[in-house]
Amino acid sequence: MFQSFQIAWSSFLTIPLLGAAPNVQELPGNQLKTISAQSPANRQKEDRRQARALYGAALLNARNKRLLEAVCQLEQARKLDPTAAPVARALIPLYLSLGRTEDALSYCRRTLDLDPDDFETWYSYARQLKDLAKTKEATEAMARAVSCPSLKDRPHELAQITFDLGVLCEESSNLPKALAAFRRAETSLLEHRQTLIDSGQVTDKQLHAELARTLERKAHVCAKLKKFNQAARAYEEARTIFRDDLNDLFHSARLNLELAKAYRSAGRQEKSLAVLDEYLRTQPPEAEPYRLRIAILIDLGREGEIIPSLKTYADQDNRNVALHLLLAELYSQKSTDWNKAQEEYNALLRENPNAEAYHGLFEILSKKGRVEEVLSTLDQAVAGANPTDKSHANPSEAAKARTIMMVIGQDPELIGRLIPLGVARTRGSHGLDLVTRQFLALLAARTKQLPAAESLYRSCLEEPRDLPSFLPQEQEIYSGLLRVLRLQGKHQEVIETCKRGLTKIQAANRLLLYGYLAETYSFLGQEEEALNEADQALQLADEKSRLDCQIRRARILAEANQRTNAIHECQPLLKDDAKPEDVHAIRLTLYGIYSTAHQNDKAEEQLRRILQDLPDDAGAHNDLGYLMADQGKNLPEAEELIRRAIELDRQQKHQDANAGSDDDQDNAAFVDSLGWVLFRRGRVQEALHELLRATTLPEGDDPVIWDHLGDVYLLQGESAKARDSWSKAISLYEKERRRKLDDQYKELKHKLKQLENP
Repeated sequence: MFQSFQIAWSSFLTIPLLGAAPNVQELPGNQLKTISAQSPANRQKEDRRQARALYGAALLNARNKRLLEAVCQLEQARKLDPTAAPVARALIPLYLSLGRTEDALSYCRRTLDLDPDDFETWYSYARQLKDLAKTKEATEAMARAVSCPSLKDRPHELAQITFDLGVLCEESSNLPKALAAFRRAETSLLEHRQTLIDSGQVTDKQLHAELARTLERKAHVCAKLKKFNQAARAYEEARTIFRDDLNDLFHSARLNLELAKAYRSAGRQEKSLAVLDEYLRTQPPEAEPYRLRIAILIDLGREGEIIPSLKTYADQDNRNVALHLLLAELYSQKSTDWNKAQEEYNALLRENPNAEAYHGLFEILSKKGRVEEVLSTLDQAVAGANPTDKSHANPSEAAKARTIMMVIGQDPELIGRLIPLGVARTRGSHGLDLVTRQFLALLAARTKQLPAAESLYRSCLEEPRDLPSFLPQEQEIYSGLLRVLRLQGKHQEVIETCKRGLTKIQAANRLLLYGYLAETYSFLGQEEEALNEADQALQLADEKSRLDCQIRRARILAEANQRTNAIHECQPLLKDDAKPEDVHAIRLTLYGIYSTAHQNDKAEEQLRRILQDLPDDAGAHNDLGYLMADQGKNLPEAEELIRRAIELDRQQKHQDANAGSDDDQDNAAFVDSLGWVLFRRGRVQEALHELLRATTLPEGDDPVIWDHLGDVYLLQGESAKARDSWSKAISLYEKERRRKLDDQYKELKHKLKQLENP
């Protein structure tokens, strides 16, 4: 935006009055006396006279910052004389100052109806629309402002408004119109430069600044339109103004980078290289210009100069991390230079441990077959961050360890190579630090290397209890091990681990083990034992954990077919003073109980209540959509709900900074729901695509998915595939032992029997 021309709220103060206004001081207390008129013409004349008086009073109040009084007077004037454009125009900036955006927009439209040639109001209207992200409408309004005949004799304002029109057109990707607008702004400034300076509207420096910015913007649009020679000329002109007229050497140098890009795209590589080298003398901190130089040297067939010249730049700028990372990256591309690459990364890490350098170093070590060194680097950092003597703790070492963990956690291939090494070093004199093993166990569980995760977690439990780093991690270690055992279907080992742990674990962590015991017994159909352990958990629970224990007990009752008792235990928990997150958990539990009891209306009610409180709850969207799809009712709404669930889940995973390696994959249950509702709607081929996709996702080995897939295959007449899918579903149910008693399991057996004996 130009600095010397702004249309602000105070600009209306210079607008002439509606004819001759009376002296405001003659109006006692600003109370305007209404004079009876004998005829409509006289009444209209008197209304206009009062409107002029109110308008004048409003101007004075606005000058004195009494905005509310000014607005009230102008609104009265507007009622008295609706055809007076200056009154409506004067209200616009006041409404904007008071935050009344809708009123400002409304009065812009009214003013323009009365005076379509009012370029200032068109301009204000366009800027308001732009602020509301209504780019198309803003562009149209700005174009109307530019076309106003009254603007032709105002070259500076014309330059400003056409410049802003160009910006809007560029943002709307209407590049030809953007280019035309910037050219017109440039022409207006050049043709009237002396007049503008002589009149005092702008100084010589201000005019050069506006001209340079216009040229730069024009060049940018030319480059987008692939008019590279025109872009280069505009960049050259802008660069000259910044350097010679404005003495802005920084901006002038920065334009050399854009100019080099334009020259290269125009096929003028030698010129591009010369301009770029001029820019590189400023020692830019980012890697982009150095990468551009590499590309130009490749264009010129001078690849042999790349590394020597880059090393020269790096030697001259030792503190440029991006430059040294780029040099190390180039070294890493040739096996003969791997040692040099490692030296560069190590030098960077000594000065400034950062994720990019660790990533590059670990990549080099992997290429050299020395992954063991990666593990040692991790273990040394962890040990430094967790010294036996806590008085020697070093925050910088802790930050280094976190960075290394983050880099390793983002490299699935490296994780796969580290896990076996970690398992091999769980014992012996070269054993790994407890925190290192726990981290590797977490990675192994996340990447479905469950036996390795189990081994690593068990090695953690073998550590002496008095180890300073053990007690703070005790609950997480037990939680990780029990989760891994459950995922492997080792339910009896879950029970044994919990019982052994209850004799050793800290009192504060016993609640975790009682919870796992209760859930595992319930899963195995041992309801009495499950309820006993749930009661033990309730006795230990504090105020913070009590609700979770109560909900767990209700679920166990429901799984034991004591659904009425389960509902009676949940309903009193919905107190008026319950926290929103607690209400959500309770209603979700009630939904599950009602759903398994086939009380679908009540189940649906709970989900809809959840969505009233939490409209972005992905799980509730999916569950409600699936519930309706399963009943074959409201199928369009059901599909919409499920698609919304998938969209919300993707957004939440994208925003989650701690998301794991599967963070870019959809939820298998949600995709299954989508496939099922599409099947119910008769869109069989689409359903097949989604269900097959669901089987490939994490947690895709769910019997429900394979059951649905079998139904689709049967409808398509592919009996063999239907049989295979249903058999797979049955095997998954039977693997879980408890779930084979479900109605879905029994129905599956019936379908398979009918298929084999039609």
